[in-house]
Amino acid sequence: AFHTDLSVVLCGRNDAHAGGMTGDFSGRLRRTLLSLCLNFCAMHEEVNTEIILVDWRPPNSTMALSNLAYEWLRVQVHPTDPDCSPKHLPALKIITIPDRKADEALRNIGQRVQPGMLEWHCKNTGIRRAAGGMVLTINADDVLSPSLFKLLGNAWRLRKDTFYLAQTVGMWFKEKAEIKDASFLEIYRSLFRPGAAGTGVPSALDGALEEAKQTEVFFPVIGFSRRERLCEEPWRLFHENRFSTSELWNAYDRDLGIRFNGSALDAPPVNFYDLYVGDFILASRDAWRRIRGAPMPLQSIAIDIMVSCRFARHLRQVVLVAPCFNLHQNHPHGMTMSKKRIDARDSKKELNSANMWPRCRTPYQRFQAEVDTDRRSWGFPKETFPETNIVYSSRDATLQRVVFF
Repeated sequence: AFHTDLSVVLCGRNDAHAGGMTGDFSGRLRRTLLSLCLNFCAMHEEVNTEIILVDWRPPNSTMALSNLAYEWLRVQVHPTDPDCSPKHLPALKIITIPDRKADEALRNIGQRVQPGMLEWHCKNTGIRRAAGGMVLTINADDVLSPSLFKLLGNAWRLRKDTFYLAQTVGMWFKEKAEIKDASFLEIYRSLFRPGAAGTGVPSALDGALEEAKQTEVFFPVIGFSRRERLCEEPWRLFHENRFSTSELWNAYDRDLGIRFNGSALDAPPVNFYDLYVGDFILASRDAWRRIRGAPMPLQSIAIDIMVSCRFARHLRQVVLVAPCFNLHQNHPHGMTMSKKRIDARDSKKELNSANMWPRCRTPYQRFQAEVDTDRRSWGFPKETFPETNIVYSSRDATLQRVVFF
């Protein structure tokens, strides 16, 4: 039987739901989705991958994400392409949750109707339906580095007693500056080449390497990842090598394991990595089910921190750093150590700057919005949503859309 090694889950909708960031959402999603599809296509012999894109409350005034994804791939993928034959594209499914279905789903699990984006309800939907032995969730405007893709080619070999985060850095893109008829992979690869000597023009890789050095001062787990070259030599992360590397990881757990009771209640737990964790969280499917996905307060902000808190109760935390890193496109703030995780304007949210770290220490405590819900209802497992699969037809030698209702 066909086995899926890795599921990649992302969500969004075709509007400015992410806060009016510079650059349109569809432009950012295009880079993210093409980088996933084309890189995993080129790696089809190494890892069997599915990509799940959840379109939450799509607006009527813009093109659906399923149509956008089809058009992007139709333009970029050709049977004679030396990097990616369309028959080797990863499985791509787009789950669409229109307003009426979202309202019904929320009512059916005992929550009130909440308009707008609920990012982790959306991600939970994809995670709950993932078939991969490992499940990665990223944001719809993240672009993974080539080294990070190479590591994910070994997803089936990674230890299941660990959850994996990745360094995230910001980068600005100007849509009009891109060559529209060029191969996307050519543009993608150019982003990550080291800067030309003497030009003074750094690449994304140069910036990420420098940032990792600076961040190491605040997060010793970054220093460990750099010192042990976990990105370049990931064999230390493989399940098959768990006995030969036991001394290394026993020392890591002793010195760098998360300690929930080692710091003040209003501060992160000791060794807890909390920089943009929602942009890359990788764990086994069994682990996602063990933590019951993300908690379900009716908000989007800061839920990713609680996901990490849940995982940290059961699993080892490992942070991957440059050259394994993640580009967050056109983010309105700098990727800096001083960024506040929760804006003061959100103090009335159920999860806010005043209660986040105490909540982290009891990550399964119910939020008010969850009081009437069954914990098993995360991801709406009883709901059926419209699903579009983009597949290659060998008979017609074309990409086609197959829709299920």
